Amino acid sequence: MVGQNIRYWRLRRDMTRAGLSRKSGLPTRLIAAYENCDENPDMQKLTVLANALDVRVLDFLAERNDSVSFSHGEFRKISGLTKNRQEYVQAAIEEYFGRFYTAMELMPDNTLPKVPKTHVVPFSGNIENAALAMRFYVGVPLNGPIGNLVELVESLGILVCFLDLDGQKMDSFSGENGEVNGRPYIAVNRAMQGARNRATIAHELAHILFSWPNTMSDKEIERNATAIAGAFLFPADDVRKVFPVHGSYRWKLLENIGAEFGVSAQLAVKRAAVVGGISKFVEAQLFKNISSLGWRKQEPSRVPQEESTLLEKFVQNALRAGEIGVSRGAELLGVPLAKLIAK
Repeated sequence: MVGQNIRYWRLRRDMTRAGLSRKSGLPTRLIAAYENCDENPDMQKLTVLANALDVRVLDFLAERNDSVSFSHGEFRKISGLTKNRQEYVQAAIEEYFGRFYTAMELMPDNTLPKVPKTHVVPFSGNIENAALAMRFYVGVPLNGPIGNLVELVESLGILVCFLDLDGQKMDSFSGENGEVNGRPYIAVNRAMQGARNRATIAHELAHILFSWPNTMSDKEIERNATAIAGAFLFPADDVRKVFPVHGSYRWKLLENIGAEFGVSAQLAVKRAAVVGGISKFVEAQLFKNISSLGWRKQEPSRVPQEESTLLEKFVQNALRAGEIGVSRGAELLGVPLAKLIAK
């Protein structure tokens, strides 16, 4: 428990073991032994490490759920994250789901849907057909906007966690998928806007649901998953209904599409170009305008941020039943005590 917490805070502070050794004065070998739970630090050593990482000793003593097991997916080859930052993301996922399963196990009424089968939809090679197959599999109409994507995914038995990530360059992380206790999960960066999070969740969902050919490279799988996600959120039939339009109205249309389908203007333009609703010239013109407005990095938010409410529901159930106190509830939610009391 202590070792896992030391590792989590070291990674959160973007330190290597050697870096923590230099700052704390403790040997790298000893820090590794603590993190691997081969040795237990005494209170003096914990205080030294806490000061080096600018945390409380209590943060090292936070309870961990040792019954939770993980199988993390591989990071995208173009993620841009260092190995240390990748380890931090996975440590943050483990920290979150440790709290999640602890909260769930507090009450017998806290249950999850049946664990879904993964990689069960064969990929035919046709993006539009694959997107329709994904819509059919998750139980939504073959066209039209998809509502709350987080609620939909969780109703399938797939867990979603939003990560609050500290440190530089964490905006280059969008999402990852894997398994926790044999159940698929999708992790996304809370700092991203609502439309980008929806596209990321759809992308990771494609990774989870499709059976990819053995001959397909990782790069091709990434490209296909991205394309399927766009077609899943903004189907071809819907694109054809709204495009083409001309002149200044086209720009207003992009904003309306974003709000209705929960997608970015960039995704809408790309889909219109792929389906044939606009010419290559118009596509280039629109992307030029998007770039000039700075929307490639930060588009005005027209899509509300979706959230998972499962953890809060589990904690609130336990609070109402008197199984835990408010202080423990705040710890499980990962929020300051004052914030929970204010609710």
